[in-house]
Amino acid sequence: MRTEVGELARLAFRTAGQVRMLAERMAALDFKADGYEQADLAPFADTIQGMALRAAMSMDDGDALLLELTGRRVRRLDTDGPTT
Repeated sequence: MRTEVGELARLAFRTAGQVRMLAERMAALDFKADGYEQADLAPFADTIQGMALRAAMSMDDGDALLLELTGRRVRRLDTDGPTT
């Protein structure tokens, strides 16, 4: 199950990036699909990215995944989980 959570986090993080790219392209073309514009998609992308990071943080061995997703080492502030 932990592997599945990791794959879900990776998919969500990639999807958030793709939604941001879609929003930027829509703005560049001044294109509004069914009334949606860039400002409508940004909060959705933020939500998906946040879910990805929370999923990675929920894993006991999620520090490597967080590094993979963000490109940064993460230092856990809680005393229950591993620290980096």
